[in-house]
Amino acid sequence: MKKCFALILFCILLYSCRTISINDKINFKEEVDWYLAGGNPEKTNMSKSDKDLNPPFKLVWTYNTEAAYSKFSISVVDRIIFTSNLKGDVFALDIYSGGRLGSFGTNGKTSYSTPVIYDNNIIVTCSNSETNTITSYDFVTGKVNWEKNIGDVYSSPILINNFIFITTSKGCIYKLDAKSGFTKWIFKINNLKNFPEPFFAGPASDGNLIVAGNTDGYVYAVNSESGNKEWGFKTNSNIYCDAAFYNSKIFFGSDDGFFYCIDTSGSLIWKKELKTKIQSSPTFYNDMVIIPGIDGYIYSMDINNGNDKWIYETKGTIWASPLINKNKIFIGSFDNYFYCLDAESGKLLWKYLLEGRIRSSAVIWKDFIVVGCDDKQIYCFK
Repeated sequence: MKKCFALILFCILLYSCRTISINDKINFKEEVDWYLAGGNPEKTNMSKSDKDLNPPFKLVWTYNTEAAYSKFSISVVDRIIFTSNLKGDVFALDIYSGGRLGSFGTNGKTSYSTPVIYDNNIIVTCSNSETNTITSYDFVTGKVNWEKNIGDVYSSPILINNFIFITTSKGCIYKLDAKSGFTKWIFKINNLKNFPEPFFAGPASDGNLIVAGNTDGYVYAVNSESGNKEWGFKTNSNIYCDAAFYNSKIFFGSDDGFFYCIDTSGSLIWKKELKTKIQSSPTFYNDMVIIPGIDGYIYSMDINNGNDKWIYETKGTIWASPLINKNKIFIGSFDNYFYCLDAESGKLLWKYLLEGRIRSSAVIWKDFIVVGCDDKQIYCFK
């Protein structure tokens, strides 16, 4: 009888650990919280913290989620870190202590998505699932709001005016009602082949256009209201990096070795040959656009013409996107170092050796700096 009771208690505890249930509703502040990949629908990777963060930084805690992380994997809202890992699990952690608040598994074998926080719900995508690939989960009640199978997703959604926009492996862009999951429209690539190429890049938006690069080499612009195609811009190779909107321009890189600046009508303003493939999305500082390459270099260019400002070399491939906080850049590399650079000059200010490659983009909330590592740990610095 005692053994039976112990088994039942173990099962209850195990189940309870596989849910996220926050007792109080979160106090979401868009001007402070990092609630989606890139920090905003434009995906500018610019910190919202008003703190002056000056190195050296102290490691305050780590947490092991038992799997590594994609290049976009972390959001932070009202002291709570939400992170997805490459095993398809989603965790909630207290940013002050690193304590676990709960977790749940998606329906897929992996998740490449930064969780989107909407009201008191978390919206997360997955891939390699036989059932649903996007889920809305209420972390106050611990229950699923809605689920849909839209095909494998290898990117992070954005949220605009209560609607979710997401790209899929089937060459589609979806607009979904964030509250109900209802499909408002689907844009699907039409080409001479019967099957479109997959999207590995997520969408970005200025509110009017939804823009995403595809592995067919095109950047597609879709009207956010109607879902109709506005234009396509052709590069000469696959596009795996998310685009970013800044000052009414669109910035992105291609595997053809070029970094591009185009206007919102799809016309080229300038392009710069970097001779490297690009997985990251850019960030911006004053008159500079900053983008890393998989060659391990971080490039700073004049936002108006693409002329070089400075270049910084790491010793490993870079997939993570640079994060700007005031005049400092935070970024990790496959050389296992997490870097802080001066944004004006590219000068190294501080670096910290982690226990694995860093492909995850960092997030800053107040004076906490959070990044995921291939050693399966979330690292928090202060």
